Amino acid sequence: MDIKVIAENIEKFRSSECNTKENGRYRSWEIVFKDFDEHQDDKDYDYLARSLALYLASWGMMRGSSKLLTDYNYLIHIPAVQIILVDFPELKNYPQNEKEIDAYVRLVWKKITALKNYYSKVGISPTDTLLTKIMLGTEAATPAYDQYFRKFLKANGLAQKLGEQSLKEVWALWFKIKSDLSNEVDYPPVKLLDMAGFQYGQEN
Repeated sequence: MDIKVIAENIEKFRSSECNTKENGRYRSWEIVFKDFDEHQDDKDYDYLARSLALYLASWGMMRGSSKLLTDYNYLIHIPAVQIILVDFPELKNYPQNEKEIDAYVRLVWKKITALKNYYSKVGISPTDTLLTKIMLGTEAATPAYDQYFRKFLKANGLAQKLGEQSLKEVWALWFKIKSDLSNEVDYPPVKLLDMAGFQYGQEN
């Protein structure tokens, strides 16, 4: 593990054109994250389902094989939004030290399981990538377990299969590197790690 390289990759992602342009594709994460934060109490499920669908489209999750585009419109996400808003404040209360990791990850995994069960019932393949991109966009409770992030996990000797153990290792990594990052930490912890993983995966 090279903490300096991880920090450099975070800065590369943050300064990339797609992330700094107001209408850049990567900014869609900020939009959906803000939408859920601002509307968590008013229960505007329709609005949040639209926001989630647009975010997933921006991040390549509306391909034909997922059926989200070919078989459904954004309304299919309303029950998922209702699941997401359960324990929402608790999942936005990120671990402050390593002792808090286990309890936090248990809560995250409970929600991932609920989302997986819902999407399975309606005929949508609940891939690890889909589920974690939803968790990343709405609560920043997990990084997105796509091909790029898995490369990053492998390079750092961490479990690549999505599960409680892997999520615990991701949070442990955060506490190892956080003191070496810029004081201007303006994103949630696993969003920063997701940036590092995405950047590393693209370059390797």
